[in-house]
Amino acid sequence: MPQWPWRKKRSNVYEYGRSSLWHHAAEGNLVSLENELRGSTDNIFAADKDGFTALHVAAQNGHPHIVRKLLAAGAEVNVIDCYGNGPLWTASRQASLAIATESAFEIVALLLRSGANPHHVNNAKRSPVVWATRSARLREIYIAAGVPVPTDRE
Repeated sequence: MPQWPWRKKRSNVYEYGRSSLWHHAAEGNLVSLENELRGSTDNIFAADKDGFTALHVAAQNGHPHIVRKLLAAGAEVNVIDCYGNGPLWTASRQASLAIATESAFEIVALLLRSGANPHHVNNAKRSPVVWATRSARLREIYIAAGVPVPTDRE
């Protein structure tokens, strides 16, 4: 897995590491994101000061169309932030919330189909699959992807 920090100087990346591509992903602005990707895919790997990439922020903010586009453009599905969390962790956490939207579940399924590692352990020694113990719907998605889900007692 790519390790954080892997920072390198990139064009169009602000002081805190957030590129215009990162902002388009956060906002769910597909047209602007596509225009940015046509110019260069270099910033697809740029991360902010916490290691959050465009893929992380699109997953967090519930934009499956952006997640799909970033993955198709070569975004690393298992990239991690400074806490050891990948986009699957971020998406699973969002999907485990009581206010989770259909988009949150769609993103988790998409990341799993794209090869996201559900067993990757972050800096706190926890893996994304832990969130599936908090949501029946999320549990179903993980199980459908062939991922064993522990019970709360395990």
